Amino acid sequence: MSALAIQASMYDVPGGYRAVMFDRFTGVKERATSEGTHFLIPWLQRAILYDVRIKPRTISTTTGSKDLQMVTLSLRVLSRPDVAHLPKIYQSLGLDYDERVLPSIGNEVLKATVAQFDAAELITQREVVSARIREDLLNRAREFNIVLEDVSITHLTFGQEFTKAVEQKQIAQQDAERAKFVVEKAEQERQASVIRAEGEAEGAALITRALDKAGDGLLTVRRIEASQQIAKTLSGAKNVSYLPSSGNILCLCASMRLNQHTVLRGERVVLVETYHAWMQDPTLQSQTASEPLTLDEEYAMQQSWRDDDDKLTFIVLVLTRAVPREADTASLLSACAMAGDVNVFLTPRHNDDDDEEAPPSTYAEMEVMIAEHAWRRRGLGREALQLLLHYITKQATSPFPLDPRRLFARIAMDNAPSIALFKQLGFETVKENARLWPR
Repeated sequence: MSALAIQASMYDVPGGYRAVMFDRFTGVKERATSEGTHFLIPWLQRAILYDVRIKPRTISTTTGSKDLQMVTLSLRVLSRPDVAHLPKIYQSLGLDYDERVLPSIGNEVLKATVAQFDAAELITQREVVSARIREDLLNRAREFNIVLEDVSITHLTFGQEFTKAVEQKQIAQQDAERAKFVVEKAEQERQASVIRAEGEAEGAALITRALDKAGDGLLTVRRIEASQQIAKTLSGAKNVSYLPSSGNILCLCASMRLNQHTVLRGERVVLVETYHAWMQDPTLQSQTASEPLTLDEEYAMQQSWRDDDDKLTFIVLVLTRAVPREADTASLLSACAMAGDVNVFLTPRHNDDDDEEAPPSTYAEMEVMIAEHAWRRRGLGREALQLLLHYITKQATSPFPLDPRRLFARIAMDNAPSIALFKQLGFETVKENARLWPR
């Protein structure tokens, strides 16, 4: 019996706990009992254990900001009871003091604090908002003898309308920045064009002064340099064809897909790239129904011609001195001067007398231009066309040979020399818009 009496008179307080003593005569003792083993009077006294360790809690709420945007916040709170005031906590709140206090004061402080800020400020001034919430919540919890060790915002989201508005604002800002970049790029390109034009003008002035001082020697040097460059490019090409000719034409292709690295030789003419300078001539623009292009536009057009498989272009070069037939391409090109070009444009279509169920025939529109004034009226255009006609009607590589009845040309009605040239080659006028068909 003595052992049972002694055991009933003792109680243990585990680590992290405190005990509040309740006496049936005097009520709750003013001081809490610390950890360890203690004595009490059985039946008269009773020990109530409190966990005084830090406990986490998450408080969530949805409220409106200063600009009436709905905001959802989650707050993580680390709390514990004030050990010195445990008897008061037991008397006023009981064992579940945190359940009774923290949710209410947490929501109150969150709503009151968020209402002081705009939605954008909740993002840009998050540290200020968090500090304000922490300060107010600490003060409110202290009124209930609860100690908050840490208060932090863990989650912050806005309503769908506000989120969509922010996204649209960001898109608008990005579009504005992109438009600004485009404007700056255009300005830089404009300045570059001005500088390039000034350089070209200065270069032209220097060339003009050099020509006035040295005569045609500079042009001869430039022609030789251009010929050497062409010779270096095509000297390794094995696809060189010699065609029968009655005159003095040598046609060398520009690098088009259909006739890349092909050389057609007559007696005296070869083709090179001075197309942009040629097409600044008003007479050539009128005769070819062409609009003047900038150098960049000309490069873009030449690139598209290079990649297309429905165009055939030869540059016409004139042999300025005798070259043996057995000479290699480099030697041949080094003896040439530039004169013009000849072109073929291929178009698959049905003629009026064709069977519509049969595959369309390939029609070829032909053009010729002798751009250099010094080489005009010498029969070069006629022989260039003869070589080209022989090539496209006799060549065995697809899409050749072409049917001579499917060849035509379009010539302005006031371009009498070209009309006479094509008629000499067997073409005839079939429409008033100057489309010429061979007999």
